[in-house]
Amino acid sequence: MRMPVPSLALSIVLLFLLLSLQSIIDASPPIADRPSITRPMRHYTDIHPVESDVPFIFCSVCKRAVRQLISQTNKKKKKQAMMSELDYLDGMKNLCDPLEDEGFWITELDIVETEDQALDVKRMNSPGHCEEECKTIALACQRVFDSADSEIAEILYLNKSTTATPESICAIPELRSNKGACGTTIPKVPSSRPNRGSNFRPKTKADFEREQRAAEQLLYGGSSSPDADLGDEGEKNAGELRPKSKNDDSGSDITREEL
Repeated sequence: MRMPVPSLALSIVLLFLLLSLQSIIDASPPIADRPSITRPMRHYTDIHPVESDVPFIFCSVCKRAVRQLISQTNKKKKKQAMMSELDYLDGMKNLCDPLEDEGFWITELDIVETEDQALDVKRMNSPGHCEEECKTIALACQRVFDSADSEIAEILYLNKSTTATPESICAIPELRSNKGACGTTIPKVPSSRPNRGSNFRPKTKADFEREQRAAEQLLYGGSSSPDADLGDEGEKNAGELRPKSKNDDSGSDITREEL
């Protein structure tokens, strides 16, 4: 029996739609295979992170970074009824960038040497200039989310009290592939490592005022050079421009949480 023409045409259209949908699904990579969600580290100066120090601080930085992510997304929860995994992923984008409000917490940290051949991350009493150690912490932070951004977002989205903690998140299998990860043996600092001491330089009121002037120049059509009109210290500290958040009328930093 010959199929009626209208039914045959409808079947062809439906088949075409199914094939098109399948091709879209096949072309979409799983969430875990996406490119890094975090912003690439920016360098306005010749000061760079010490990559060899990352394994010694990875676990400590991971817990601090996840704690910051939870704190900052909790503030976002108060402004919107529902949170999705994408909201948590979006919260990671600038979290490891000391030049952004979300990553400003990193400038308050310093790497200290302990007596048992280890390195630790300590919170200081004030923000400091983002130099070698600050950028090393930022690099470790970026490695955390590069390794497990989607897994961390899923855990926080599901929000189970037993798993959605910095300690449990930083021990997930996806992060354990990093040397020095929580739940693994953290390596001892070799005796051949140079003793860098404390390089933390607190920022003064004059530093913030100078950076604010330079930031305003960039925001409102001034010089495109980040170290313009910063004086003798400008070239060295140009990478620390942090414009005041447009959403923060009080002028206080939105990410200075107790760690």
